[in-house]
Amino acid sequence: MVYLLEPLVEAPLKGAAFLLLILAFVAMWVKRHLGFWFILFVASFVAAYYSGIVELRAAIPVALLLVAHLFLLREWHSLFRLFLVMVVTLISLALLTHFIQGFHNVLLLSLWKSSPDAIAMNFYMNYDKPLAAIFVLGFSLPLIHTKRELLRTLAFTAGAAVLAVTTLLFFAYYFELVVFDPKFPVITPLFLLLQLFFVALPEEVFFRGFLQREIAKDIPTKLGAFLSIVVTSLIFIMPHAFVIQNLAYLLLTFVASLFYGTLFQITGRIESSILLHFIVNTVHFFFFTYPILHTRVGA
Repeated sequence: MVYLLEPLVEAPLKGAAFLLLILAFVAMWVKRHLGFWFILFVASFVAAYYSGIVELRAAIPVALLLVAHLFLLREWHSLFRLFLVMVVTLISLALLTHFIQGFHNVLLLSLWKSSPDAIAMNFYMNYDKPLAAIFVLGFSLPLIHTKRELLRTLAFTAGAAVLAVTTLLFFAYYFELVVFDPKFPVITPLFLLLQLFFVALPEEVFFRGFLQREIAKDIPTKLGAFLSIVVTSLIFIMPHAFVIQNLAYLLLTFVASLFYGTLFQITGRIESSILLHFIVNTVHFFFFTYPILHTRVGA
């Protein structure tokens, strides 16, 4: 294991780029109506460019993504809207899977193992992945702004978390993907930060807040809601297949996505699916082999 914080310590502008990006997300729950989040995002992108995280060529797909989201704020002919949705989906998936060239994500932790029988993982501070979510969250998703909305969302999420964690861990044990492995690693603060802002938030905002919502709009029936959850969950598997090629693991990823999508469909709050996703991953991290037994990779 090699612990690599030097890239952010020795290059403060890189750290500033990520800090400003995180603040841009946080600002959406504070001063979203004033566009404060967008100012922070632009400042973050400039810092990322001058620190070498982003090349100029990477700005082209990001600009296209921004334009497509702005066009989607208006009502259009169904074919043109479908075209815009496809543009957003393709660019967003490319960002989530690190397919777009011109991004140089920062490696913070190399070949870390949660336990001797877990696979080794690299932890990156990814700049491209959160960009799949920032315009969805900034322009079109309703966010919690009252105490009543917050308490209702927390109540639904707590119940869903018990059911989701129990179900997923049952299947994880059945497929022999994990073993009980309670721990509190020194990297915990780093893990929680990355999981919240660079995993759970971008994935849920795009897959649930954009893709699932758009599919449900095209089929405005109860069947449409069901299909939107299932289709989105099938697509949700894609970026995870780039990380771990294991059929049982991908099946569990699909089931987890069904929980996230169903909770979002019930509450209508993206915060609920973000929090549930974060809880599932965090429980897995603290109490079980993370993310999978090395003997099961590729099985």
